[in-house]
Amino acid sequence: MPLVLSVVGILLTVAWVPRSRAVAQGRLNVVSAVLLSGWLVALLIPLTSGARWGWTSPLVLTLLGLAAVLFVAWVMAELRSKEPLVDIRMLLDRAIWPTNAAAFLVGAAAFGFWGYLPQFLETASATGWGLGLDARGAGLVLVPLLIGMSAMGFATGAIARVLPLRMQLALGSAVMGIAVAGAVAFHSQVWQLALAGALFGIGIGASYAAAASIIVQSVPSDRVGVATGVNANLRTIGSAFGSALTSALVFGTTDASGSPFEGNYDAAWLTMAALALTAAAIVVTTTRRPRSEVGMPGRRIDERELVALNA
Repeated sequence: MPLVLSVVGILLTVAWVPRSRAVAQGRLNVVSAVLLSGWLVALLIPLTSGARWGWTSPLVLTLLGLAAVLFVAWVMAELRSKEPLVDIRMLLDRAIWPTNAAAFLVGAAAFGFWGYLPQFLETASATGWGLGLDARGAGLVLVPLLIGMSAMGFATGAIARVLPLRMQLALGSAVMGIAVAGAVAFHSQVWQLALAGALFGIGIGASYAAAASIIVQSVPSDRVGVATGVNANLRTIGSAFGSALTSALVFGTTDASGSPFEGNYDAAWLTMAALALTAAAIVVTTTRRPRSEVGMPGRRIDERELVALNA
């Protein structure tokens, strides 16, 4: 399915998406690209495999240390380069870094909750708290989450006419946190988790779409690709972090049969709720209004025009 959808996406892009008139200048910085790839690989491998290998195993600790060294080397190389692959100074702008920080936290909360929701739903009822659903039933419970996420993703542009993107990002993150907290408080019935999932999906859709739009508005047009790519990467890194953290909390202790305790899920999901609420707090307290420097070279584009273009 991903292969088929990817091919369709390629064909639609080639046929319908117009070429951008803003073209970045310069050459590809190969050294920066190698260092960037190196620290990402060294970081993501232990995050995804640490639960199996052991978080204190020599391999995990070595890879994490290597990731830190390569990250520092990458930053130094970018700061010294005349043609950086990623403009570090741009990322430190007050309109950019809070949005990227929120993207990391939202990504962590997203996969920390919905990535483990099916497993929670499939926990045997013999435990006294599990719902005992099969894989098909658990998948159906996720449908409201996916509908909410998709609907809000499409609606973000129209909502921006009355609610600024920054507030959409903050409110979306807050809704995610509230939904997860609700799932912790009420999960004895399937419909309760389906409802929490729907609210969670609405929060994800608003957060993801608003974050990307804020980044587009906040950087010069020839840096939009780099800036949005960094935002997407941080969301992915956050997803790996959230999954690893949830796995550690859920399966840190188990009963005689190897099943996790209900309280483990509660602790993990409350942590994810805290991450989402922290993202909302960061956006509200630090993000300034985007500079809206995207568009044709030599001109600015305001929020209403961006909404019209998205529409």
